[in-house]
Formats: sequence, C-alpha cells, structure tokens
Amino acid sequence: MRAAMLVLMAAVLGASGCDGKGPTAPTAPAAPASPAASYAVTTVSITSDPEDFVGRGRSMTFTLENSQFTANVNSDGAYLSLVIRPRSGTLPVWSFLVTSPKGSRISPGTYPTTRSFLSDGWAADFGGDGRGCGRTTGRIVVHAFDFIEVNQALKNFRASFEQHCEGAPPVLRGEVAVLADPWR
Repeated sequence: MRAAMLVLMAAVLGASGCDGKGPTAPTAPAAPASPAASYAVTTVSITSDPEDFVGRGRSMTFTLENSQFTANVNSDGAYLSLVIRPRSGTLPVWSFLVTSPKGSRISPGTYPTTRSFLSDGWAADFGGDGRGCGRTTGRIVVHAFDFIEVNQALKNFRASFEQHCEGAPPVLRGEVAVLADPWR
C-alpha cells in the first residue's frame, strides 16, 4: 500500500510540474475507448490477489459462450446491476454493481469508489460464490455507458475497476464490457 502511494505521489508530482522544470501545460484527456472497438462480445474478467476475500487469487473470464448475463439500469441511469450466471452449473453466480452519486448518472470518467450503507458517492462492488464485502474501496474507470431510458435496457457499458474489501490492501481487478440490446 505504501509503495502504491509513493508511485501515485510521484505521478502526481511529475504531472503537476514539481520536477524542477516548472509547470507543465495540461493535456486534454484521451477520449474513452468505444466498447465496440475494444470488445466484439460481452466479456467480464477478474483477477485477484490470493488474500482477496472475494476472488481468492482466481482469474476468471465470463462471456456469452459460458455464461448468461442479466443487466438492470434504473430510469435515471444512476444504477447498474449485472448478474453473471455461468452455464456450467458448477460455478457460482456473480454480480457487479455500479452507482453514481445522488443526482447524477453513470458517465465516462475515473472515480474513487466506496460501498457502504453511509456512502453517497460512486460505488462499485463485485461479489459472488457466497462472498462479498461489507465495505469496499477502490476506483472505477467508466469508458462508456448507454441505455434506453424508455424501457431501461442497457445498450453498452465498458469499465475497468479495482476493489479492496473492507479497505484492506489485497485487490480484485476487473474489466467489464457489456454489449446488449440485443446481447452480443
């Protein structure tokens, strides 16, 4: 954790021009990647540290070939729930939840996340196999989000995330690309 903080501090200091060379001009953020350009089909993949409570050191990839996906979006686009049911029947059901702060909708950007009953900010939570976190910390990079407001059908969602259960150092990292309406 300390090493990660030092790397982050170095990146911030270098980006802010505190390297002895004076201020640097800000650069325009790169355009978020289009889900269709990065993925041709719905894919959810995760990797985790061995000490991570949810992932337990596993790496898993779910696609339409090996899993069934169910997505729910609320009417204002502030909540997305994705349930992943592996087709083999031997693997557990998994879920991914994203919420934006009250009064805003899910939109492209990079956000610190938390999940607790007292949180009013961005939240991201991945769980399954009977394992979940009471409180999570981490971050999410939303690359794309589009849904049909009339029937609340998800069109596409693309995000990368990292999650720490109970704020502990072990991490679970994930990549989500959902191409729906119709599922592909």
